Amino acid sequence: MSLAKKHKLNKILIIAEAGVNHNGNLEIAKKMVDKASQAGANYIKFQLFNPYSLSTEYANLPPYVKNSKVKNQLSLLKSLSLSKKDFLILKKKCKLSKIGFLASAFDIESLDFLFKKVKLKIFKIPSGEINNVPYKTCREV
Repeated sequence: MSLAKKHKLNKILIIAEAGVNHNGNLEIAKKMVDKASQAGANYIKFQLFNPYSLSTEYANLPPYVKNSKVKNQLSLLKSLSLSKKDFLILKKKCKLSKIGFLASAFDIESLDFLFKKVKLKIFKIPSGEINNVPYKTCREV
């Protein structure tokens, strides 16, 4: 079922972008769920990725990361990630908080997890993956 059908075509949906702003901390992510729900958002969206599929210890930090305690991009991504178990917990938390759960996956393994284990019916394709043919063809999008 599409979001438009689920929420009637004339309703505006508000999606709170949690992204990685929880800094890899499940308790902060849970608080974000509560705040988004209290603010009236229809959904909250997180990001799931395997840091090892996106980077290596040899990749430099991006220029916008300053005064960081981490030494490379892999360390940064590891510090920002939540576990797959955390995603299952967050989905339950969203249900209890009466807000929809959404996620973007940044690799095929994470995308499969969202469909098979989290049982997401809808998700957002990250803008950086829009030209990723294997990503786009591993599921009917």
